[in-house]
Amino acid sequence: MTDEAFDVDPFPGEPRILFIGHAHSTHTHSWIDLLTGSKFNIRLFGVPTGYPPPSWKIRTYVTVQQLPENIDTKIHHCFHPTPQERIGYRAEIEQHQKALEHLFQKLKKKPVYRLGRLAVRVLNRVNSILGIPRFYQEPLGTQAFSEELIKECSLLGEIPPVIPPQPKAASVEAWLARVIQEWRPDIIHTLGLDHDQGGFFYHGVRKTFGLEKHGKWVLQLRGGSDLTLNRHDPEMAVRIAEVLKECDRIICDNTQNIVYAEELGVPRDKFAEIVPIPGTGGIDVEAFSRAWDTAPSRRERIVLWPKAYNCPWSVALPVFEALKIVWDRIKPCTIHMLAMSPDAHMWYNALPENIRHHCAVRDRIPRQEVLSLMQQSRVLLAPSLVDGIPNTLYEAMAAGAFPIVSPLETISSVVENERNVLFARNLYPDEIAESLERSMTDDVLVDTAAHRNFAIVRRFADRAVTAPRVVAFYRALAA
Repeated sequence: MTDEAFDVDPFPGEPRILFIGHAHSTHTHSWIDLLTGSKFNIRLFGVPTGYPPPSWKIRTYVTVQQLPENIDTKIHHCFHPTPQERIGYRAEIEQHQKALEHLFQKLKKKPVYRLGRLAVRVLNRVNSILGIPRFYQEPLGTQAFSEELIKECSLLGEIPPVIPPQPKAASVEAWLARVIQEWRPDIIHTLGLDHDQGGFFYHGVRKTFGLEKHGKWVLQLRGGSDLTLNRHDPEMAVRIAEVLKECDRIICDNTQNIVYAEELGVPRDKFAEIVPIPGTGGIDVEAFSRAWDTAPSRRERIVLWPKAYNCPWSVALPVFEALKIVWDRIKPCTIHMLAMSPDAHMWYNALPENIRHHCAVRDRIPRQEVLSLMQQSRVLLAPSLVDGIPNTLYEAMAAGAFPIVSPLETISSVVENERNVLFARNLYPDEIAESLERSMTDDVLVDTAAHRNFAIVRRFADRAVTAPRVVAFYRALAA
């Protein structure tokens, strides 16, 4: 069940853009929201990893099975039956059963039914005398022996069968192909490449269903995670090169990805003229500037560690070791640890109690809460092994929090050590400890860096600048 309003384009005749990616991701929402007021016809095909928040009003094809009870079918078209459809099916079943019961009661009044009941009793009496098992079949089960009963049962044809609600297609991939073939978008923009994101997913559908001539394909790489390590895997390198060569344009947040792509044989001109651009589309710099007016050195002594988890791109244990090394030199302070993974939590529990007493461990929290916390923090702690130009780096710089990041090629192209940030490699607790001590004690460093960093954010990540560029990019591509 889908509201007809979903299928009506709000801007007839204007370009159609179909995004493919994580429907629950704030990165997805932030990027697509760049186009607010642009008069594009926009839809998102969500890969089977999540569901968009009800407050986000972009028309979305939802492919996850577990759906909320109050799903809005005006903006959400669901692959699996919705809760409303399931409730309607149960109501139809009840009505069907009532209709069958009514018909059965009518048939029971027929002489042939009574005759059948008598026949069953006679057969059972004979069977009992002969030692044969009793006959339990209802007379209706012997209807083949009675033309009259067959005639009466033909009334069943007047009660249509109830068919349970079905998925929209044989597979999510087949549904995506049908959406593209029927809606015919001018641009298909895949958000991310690897790890259940849009790029590889769409590439497979494109090849299987022959969609090569449907729309211009824009592939957006996620930071450093899509290429940095995968390009060293021979099988993955071949697959990545194939995808990057087949798409029409590539978008990413750093110029190092251009170098990696060229190593795979991908021409530089595949990359859009808007590169580099943040994966979220950037930051509302004016809103950030109004949100804080206190020098970072005069804020509460808060350290924000937004990615307190282990993954191929960062590890948590060296940070815990660094805290043990430096604690006596930075206390008192509060350390906010976000999105902590279960394995990282095991090591957190091993920290001395006097450190844990000053830590605030939280699960994943809404993005606005993270941004608010950044505006209160003195230091952002974000060492990593692999990254693009992290959105958290731009956000911290706009919020006035002093960043501790790793000296990756992608990051060092934008900021300088001891001028904008302090560098600390993720695997080196001593470097992390030294950077923490310096950033928590050197007021001049954090205050002067805040002014320099705000200028960098205005240059590279101000949504007031990036939004018009992105709109112009799509307009030119759809022409």
